[in-house]
Amino acid sequence: MTKFVILLTIAITFSCSFAGILGPDLQKAMQGDESEFAVMISFTEDVKVGDIMEYYSGMSKEEIFDILKNECEQKQTFIKDLCQRMQLEGYVKDIKVFWLANAVSLTAKREAIEELVMQPEVHLISLDAIQSMIQPFGSLDSAQVPWGLEYIKSREVNAKGFTGQGVTVAVVDTGLDTDHPAFSPQQIRTDLCKSFVPGEPTVEDGNGHGTHCAGTVASQLYGVAPGASLIGVKVLSATGSGSWTAVMEGVQYSALHADVISMSLGGRANPNGNVVEDAVENAIDNGIVVVIAAGNEGPFMQTIGTPGCVKKAITVGAIDNKGELAYFSSRGVSVYLDPKPDMVAPGVDVLSAWKNGGTNTISGTSMATPHVAGLVALMLSKAKGMKPQGVKNILMATTNGTKKENWYGEGTVQCDLAMSKVGTDLGTLEVISERNQNSSTVKIEAVTDSNGKLSVIKTMPANRRALVQRVFCNARYTNFQLSVNGKNGWEKGVGEVEPRTNYDLGQQIVTEKGEVTFKVEAENGPKNSKVKIMISCRHNKLPAEVAPAPQQRVAALARSRTIFFSGRTDREGNLNITQDIVLNSNRLILDMQCNAAYDEYQVTINGEAVWEKPVAELDARTFYPIQKSVNSGSITIKVEGKNGPKNNAKVKFWFRSQ
Repeated sequence: MTKFVILLTIAITFSCSFAGILGPDLQKAMQGDESEFAVMISFTEDVKVGDIMEYYSGMSKEEIFDILKNECEQKQTFIKDLCQRMQLEGYVKDIKVFWLANAVSLTAKREAIEELVMQPEVHLISLDAIQSMIQPFGSLDSAQVPWGLEYIKSREVNAKGFTGQGVTVAVVDTGLDTDHPAFSPQQIRTDLCKSFVPGEPTVEDGNGHGTHCAGTVASQLYGVAPGASLIGVKVLSATGSGSWTAVMEGVQYSALHADVISMSLGGRANPNGNVVEDAVENAIDNGIVVVIAAGNEGPFMQTIGTPGCVKKAITVGAIDNKGELAYFSSRGVSVYLDPKPDMVAPGVDVLSAWKNGGTNTISGTSMATPHVAGLVALMLSKAKGMKPQGVKNILMATTNGTKKENWYGEGTVQCDLAMSKVGTDLGTLEVISERNQNSSTVKIEAVTDSNGKLSVIKTMPANRRALVQRVFCNARYTNFQLSVNGKNGWEKGVGEVEPRTNYDLGQQIVTEKGEVTFKVEAENGPKNSKVKIMISCRHNKLPAEVAPAPQQRVAALARSRTIFFSGRTDREGNLNITQDIVLNSNRLILDMQCNAAYDEYQVTINGEAVWEKPVAELDARTFYPIQKSVNSGSITIKVEGKNGPKNNAKVKFWFRSQ
């Protein structure tokens, strides 16, 4: 099994203040001569399906995903705009935006990475390294029959009429031989099969690994669930390699179209996590069962790969035909200290379909995983509405139970026992997603009057400071007003407040420890109806409680195409910072941007006022044209503003050599 990306930190190109934003793989890569790097960017604010579902009931999978897309889109707006700007200037290319996890991937030059690492929205920039399938092992014995089907008793269940009918399984792998005779006509959803591998536009499998896994899931000759539909999702090339970006695209696509996702791929896990793990968790929280190979890093302990280390995923190890753990099967615990794998299944000398209409007998946890994915399809064909955690509960409670070490999980899956429990209370348990420790949401429920008017006050304890950021409603209103501790937080006096839309408060409202009171008033909402309002708060990166002296001089990244400097406003929110830099060539200063809004803003270069906004407010994160030529040598830039936030101030000037 080749290694997936591990999350990173840098100390060579950037100051130590950015350590933890970049990771060791990228740091190592940037020590070489390469001029550009494929990277994955994750954001400081997570977007969790579990949080969305906590406040909305009765919504469909599609509706939940729509809200998730909207949340990610809003949180990514600034970085996406910044990347598109850098793309026009030739510093960035291949931008891809994700929504199943709050992430963006792109190929960036060094200067662009220097720019991105300074953005407060960016949590981590990791190398989008080459990945591969979990490499199988050659046959130990030439299997003539798929012994695994008999071992887990899937054929007994098939004989009773449960074949996975009505269930769709996405196999995220090297593709699928869509013309293979082992599959029945119309079983493969060719209309949904898709490739995310550059240079390989069709889903056809040039490797064989994906076809082998799909054959164990649902083929007529070798499959656990021969009545299930299959979607081939190609994220790995004919050589078995790919990228995090392709895997993310494949998981995201599968979540929209499948009931079950089978992933026989993975890499070395890191306790800091990665965006694919976030995507897998969001898919599971929205009702998709995800089955993942544990990895082939045995016999060593604590070798569970990623994304198989996701706690809510069904992680599968491999056994041989005697019920003994395969020597190569990865052992627990996971990097998060969770018991893994969850269970084991046949994974040694497994006969199944292969590319070009052939067959092959190979070994690996890759081969064990589709046995369990097929069993999940059988379970869902009996009770389509089962939740992923309910499915997992049944599987873990109905193994043969002969092995209890972390090596085996709960034991070997048994189709007949699992199917006997489908529909019982055992399958109704759910796990609520763990909440982000850096953010929280206040839920206010109320009932409108006969005219659709809303007026509600909610007072609650606060055990820590919070920055009140956004408001979100489940109904349409006019004349909406939110106040926080008696201060106006946000209002929309004329236009309508749209349902299921996040509205930023647009100003820094910080609540202190102790008690906080929210008041919401609105008109023309639904009449005599129970309504919900969500108020999002952040607990990290808050404004400082006491501001230091207002004027500071700090070091510049003068070698970059961006002049970046920072300081602190005073107690009244006034900004006055000065920067001395040395330019090695004549430059044209194109634009200016700052991270907060101010009044009476002025920029001075070498004593000359080059730009000012005396009355109207300067908006945060908006590019303002400067168009000022400066000669090489030492220059002094001074920035002044009034009525800004009482916190850190950051200012950037974009420039180009002349």
